[in-house]
Amino acid sequence: MNKHLPTKRKTLAQLLKEEIPHISCRDGSVHVFKRRELQELRTYVSNDEAERLYLPIIILVNVDMEGALTGIIEGEVEAAAVRRLLGIESIAEAGPEKLFLYKPQLHELMNRFSTIFQVAITIDRETLSAYGEFNLSQW
Repeated sequence: MNKHLPTKRKTLAQLLKEEIPHISCRDGSVHVFKRRELQELRTYVSNDEAERLYLPIIILVNVDMEGALTGIIEGEVEAAAVRRLLGIESIAEAGPEKLFLYKPQLHELMNRFSTIFQVAITIDRETLSAYGEFNLSQW
């Protein structure tokens, strides 16, 4: 599970300097970023943030038994950039370093920035135990 995730991420500033902006993934594949998306994202962050914003931004998605979909972005720079992208002005109780997203927001991000974000699936212990004998290698 989650073998498509990067082995190492690069900053937005680094990727913008590359002729073909890319990263290597755990499964041996190469993830190539669309330059247009990188350039648009750059308009939402300061110079300092571009040096500290690591891509792809990982969205932790927890799918529960009811089929609800919630995404979490961790990291102060990442959360701030995504708040600006989505026009979210308030910071929730989780603080500035964590951002909770819901299905419509996830859909918007993935449609606008298909190469900037990657999804990591998480399963909590309660959900796992509700399935009884469950083998993650089936995924």
